[in-house]
Amino acid sequence: MKKILPHLAPLLLRNRLTELTYFTTNTCNMKCKHCFVMDELNSEIEPLLSVEEIIKMGKYIPNMQRVHLGGGEPFIRKDMSELVVALSQNWKTGVICIPTNGWFTENIIKTIEAFGEHGYGTLRVHFSINSFIPEDMDNFTQVKNSFKRWRESVEQAKIVSEKYDNITLVALTTYNEYNQQYFIKLIDYLIDDIKMDDFSFQLVRKHGDYRPYLDVDGFDKAIQYFFKHKSKDKALLKAFRSLIREETLEYYKNPKYTTPCMASTTRVVMSPSGEIYPCEKLGYPNLDREKYLMGSIRDFDYDITKLLKNRESNKIRDNILLNECHCDHGIDASLSHLSNMKFKLKLATRTVGNLAFN
Repeated sequence: MKKILPHLAPLLLRNRLTELTYFTTNTCNMKCKHCFVMDELNSEIEPLLSVEEIIKMGKYIPNMQRVHLGGGEPFIRKDMSELVVALSQNWKTGVICIPTNGWFTENIIKTIEAFGEHGYGTLRVHFSINSFIPEDMDNFTQVKNSFKRWRESVEQAKIVSEKYDNITLVALTTYNEYNQQYFIKLIDYLIDDIKMDDFSFQLVRKHGDYRPYLDVDGFDKAIQYFFKHKSKDKALLKAFRSLIREETLEYYKNPKYTTPCMASTTRVVMSPSGEIYPCEKLGYPNLDREKYLMGSIRDFDYDITKLLKNRESNKIRDNILLNECHCDHGIDASLSHLSNMKFKLKLATRTVGNLAFN
C-alpha cells in the first residue's frame, strides 16, 4: 500500500503528470504486421536522448506512477540497462514496462540483472508474442527464427529473474486477425506451458489504413476466460484490468465520447529525441504530428513541468477537452476512466464481487 499512496492523488485528482510513454528508439529488426509504428521505423531522426539527459529530467519530475519504454525494439539500445536504472532512481518510478520481441537476449538479461540489483520500484519485461506456432510467429514478424529466439530469451530471463522480487516477466499480445482463431489456446500456452508471471492483452489498434476484421465475440470470451480462470491478480487489480478491456471492446463496437481524456494532463508521450506530445494518436509516432507538438525537452532545459505549462501545451490540452477527443488507446482510456464516477462505481462493485468469489 505504501508504494501506491504517492501515485493516488494525481490519478484521482488529475492535477499532474503521473505516467509517460518514452519511445526509446525508432529502430527495429522486425516488421510485425500490425505494428502502429511501422511508418516511423528505421527512419532518420535527431540524436536519441542520452542516459545523462534522462537523469537531468529527474530533477523536475515528482513521483512517476508508471513509465512505458517503447520502440522500435528497446533492447537494440546498448545502454538500456543504464537507462532503466536511471529512470527508476531519478524519476522515482513505481513501475517501468519494457515491451520486447525477445531477439536481443544478452541485453535483456543484462538489464534484468542491473534493475534487480539497483532499480527502484518494479520492472515489467513484456515479451511480445503473436502465436505459439513457430511458423505463424515467424511469418507475422517477417523474421526467421523469431519464435525460437523468443523462447530462448524467456527461458533465460526466467532463470535470472528468480533472484529478484522486483522483476515481473509478462507475455504480451494483441488480439488480431492473425491469432483470434486460437487466442484462448495461446493464453493456455503462455500461462500453463511457459508459466509466465503475467499476461497482458488488448485489442489490436487501428491506425492509418490498417482496419482488420475482428471477431469481437471471441475477444469477449478471451476476457472472461482469462480473468475467471487464469489471472493471478488481487481483487481490485483484476476488476480494473477486466473492466478496461470490456470498455475497449465496447468502444470498438460503438466508438463514441464517454469521459474527458486525460492525455496531456496525467500522461504524455516522448519521442526518441525528446519531443513531447499528448499521446500516440495526436503525436509520435503519427506522421502528421507537428500540430500536436507541446515542446522539446531540450528546449526547456529538461524541465518537463515547465514545458507542460507553456502556452502551446495549454492550447493542446484545452482543444482535447473542448473537442471531446476519444480513441481506442487502452492506456489513455484507462487513466481517463479512473476520473469517471460511473466507472469507479463499476470498479468498486466488481472488486467486491471478486473478493466474494475468492
